[in-house]
Amino acid sequence: LVDWVEKYLVHIHGKSGVKKILDDIDKCIAAVAPFTGLQCFPQGWHFKQWTGDDLKGLMKVVYITAIEGHVPRDVVHTFHAFLKFCYLVH
Repeated sequence: LVDWVEKYLVHIHGKSGVKKILDDIDKCIAAVAPFTGLQCFPQGWHFKQWTGDDLKGLMKVVYITAIEGHVPRDVVHTFHAFLKFCYLVH
């Protein structure tokens, strides 16, 4: 989902325009206050390597909230429903 959002934003805003948006998303992710059961990402989402735990922690609440306003509302709702489904079947 993270890669898809980046590709979508590049398609809509171009390679030069997407950097500011990705930086804003990154700032939102890095600024999340510590909370029990929620993994923090002080470096944002630009990891060299993703693990399953990283992705689950990022998607739990943080990423969906960070992309709001940058992608269409229907995309946010679809991601939310998809993630909810994934957690239910897991």
